[in-house]
Amino acid sequence: MISSNNKDLKKADFSEILNLITETRYRVFRTVNSELINLYWKVGEYISRKVLQNKWGRSVVKNLADYLITTDPTLRGFSSSNLWRM
Repeated sequence: MISSNNKDLKKADFSEILNLITETRYRVFRTVNSELINLYWKVGEYISRKVLQNKWGRSVVKNLADYLITTDPTLRGFSSSNLWRM
């Protein structure tokens, strides 16, 4: 039979491991969010530059959105309206 003191030690160890997992998960989410923001910024900057050079307009951005979805159906968040927001 496991003593209550031994159970408490295991709970403390288990809690410590759970905290490690939780903290790492939080850092991963923060890093992913930061990288996504950087990606959106770069895409928006690229599109803005093309628009300012009068090379791209609404139809080209729509074509880009269609291309992205067709080429990689797993992509999410790259609709024409989202690309304009970037």
